[in-house]
Amino acid sequence: MATIVQNNGSGPVVVGTGIFDELVDPTHDHSDYAQGGPVQGFAETGSVMVDFGFPNGGEDSIATATVAAPWVTADTLLMCSVPGVTTPDHDPEDPAVEFMNARATNIVPGVSFDVEVSAPNGTWGRYMVTIRG
Repeated sequence: MATIVQNNGSGPVVVGTGIFDELVDPTHDHSDYAQGGPVQGFAETGSVMVDFGFPNGGEDSIATATVAAPWVTADTLLMCSVPGVTTPDHDPEDPAVEFMNARATNIVPGVSFDVEVSAPNGTWGRYMVTIRG
């Protein structure tokens, strides 16, 4: 599941959620894309590790990381997701088990934005977030 956020000039606004290909163009045949291949429509891609802290410090339901993004503008659409990949603290299935969701917030054109990840039941440790914008 992914959330697309757009900065409308007054701050970030959620403009859609769902499977990435459905959000971009539900009528386009994506079957010719290689697994993990490029996705049309997004000039920038990247990833960031978001840290919820360690288990002995308790579990948290929200973690945030700041992403330097000199390319981001007030009109940039940002798609953030928590893929099922192995991290130093978690197995690939953990983001799905934790019902995790990621979104871009605090967009500062030409500078940066924050990636906020939520885990409704609380979690710990580091998760990878992918970003397309």
